[in-house]
Amino acid sequence: MVTIGGLHGKVVEVSDKTVLLEVDTNVKLRFEKSALAMDNTMQLTEEVAKANA
Repeated sequence: MVTIGGLHGKVVEVSDKTVLLEVDTNVKLRFEKSALAMDNTMQLTEEVAKANA
């Protein structure tokens, strides 16, 4: 997954409004879903996020 700021990471958790990305070994950052660069017509679920990781 890529944020709109260009940060790349692996999705490790998805909640209603946020996504937790692992950006390095043992380094996890939480982002608002709106900060992710993806097609906004898709609803972001854990399954969709992991499929696009």
